[in-house]
Amino acid sequence: AVGQWLATGDAGRARVTVADIGSVDLEPRSRARLVATGDNEHRLELARGTLHALVYAPPRLFVVDTPAATAVDLGCAYTLKVEDDGAGLLEVTAGHVQLERGEIESYVPRGALCRMHPGKGPGVPFFKDAPEPLRDVDPADETAIRAALKAARPRDRLTLEHLLPRAPKSVTPEIEEALRSLR
Repeated sequence: AVGQWLATGDAGRARVTVADIGSVDLEPRSRARLVATGDNEHRLELARGTLHALVYAPPRLFVVDTPAATAVDLGCAYTLKVEDDGAGLLEVTAGHVQLERGEIESYVPRGALCRMHPGKGPGVPFFKDAPEPLRDVDPADETAIRAALKAARPRDRLTLEHLLPRAPKSVTPEIEEALRSLR
């Protein structure tokens, strides 16, 4: 029922049918609750653990809140992990997911991942095969941004496009130039 928690033990698993739009599988050591369900929204909260979602619904109908960000389903399949400290990782295997927290948004397509940080929200998305400097780049760290720019491939435009509005103005021209050169 709305407001109730579901917790899996050390070896427990659970499958939750989300109305007629899909299902959610919870791995061991997970804790989730149903926040709302209705014609306009189905919302869960994942406090910790791992959730696998498979949803066939119009965009924005299925939402999962975590301590660090909100995952808004845009019609897809994904895995969402939340550590005990509230940090998390989203991996999209089909479709797209929008991670949100306040003004910060990260659009994560199939094949990409995005870390979530308590108190900061969603990080910068990156593809699973991205070179190390592009994995979870800190948008406030100019040295890390410059290393990411050097390692970027055309496919990594996703990461650079998310860095652009979050990075210090001093590196904005370098990011813009990298984006132009990766066409």
